[in-house]
Amino acid sequence: MKARPILMAGPMVKASLEGRKVQTRRVVAYGNSTVDGGRSKTLWNQLQWANPENFSDSSFSDNGMPWYLHVYHSNGDTRHRVRPIYEPGDLLWVRESFAYYGMKADQVFYRATDSGNLNWRPSIHMPRRYSRFTLELTGVRVERLQEISEEDAQAEGAKAAFYRTPTNEKNVSHCGHSYKLGFVRLWESIHGVDSWDNNPWIYALAFRVHHCNVDDLTKQITA
Repeated sequence: MKARPILMAGPMVKASLEGRKVQTRRVVAYGNSTVDGGRSKTLWNQLQWANPENFSDSSFSDNGMPWYLHVYHSNGDTRHRVRPIYEPGDLLWVRESFAYYGMKADQVFYRATDSGNLNWRPSIHMPRRYSRFTLELTGVRVERLQEISEEDAQAEGAKAAFYRTPTNEKNVSHCGHSYKLGFVRLWESIHGVDSWDNNPWIYALAFRVHHCNVDDLTKQITA
């Protein structure tokens, strides 16, 4: 069991605390991956991401879902195994935008749920001791972003978005609500225009929320 930080935007913090968000997706990157069991920025930059293949490994995956990618080297001669650094059972302590008050920072405020004209600090600067909730990973898989299902989009905390199909030759159109469409809009609001169309490889993380600091949770688990 490892404890790692994870950044989370305000609306997703609120959704997690309210129990509406139990999944998160992170783009496969050097910072959250290993290559052949190690970390080499030089090797990472030499990987060819045109046509990677995803596989499952029975020694790591109980549900048969793909846990790693086979990615070819740019020279085309060798193939390398890219894995997430995450495993079920790991603890992710959430970093969110915050502010503190007092000489000893004895009062901490959280932008997602608190209000006021405070000196809000970016989530990347949150110290571990100020983190107020922890994610316990229950599942990890590797997939393309656009493979997300309607159920997974709802589990991401996305709100259902209204849609209407173009009128067909019979002058008929259909309308409804879709969590997946809501997720697309949410993803693009965070990652930018065309980020959905780029369809990157992502790590899909399922988790259980614990409403306490990671160090307090670790003490409870090891007691």
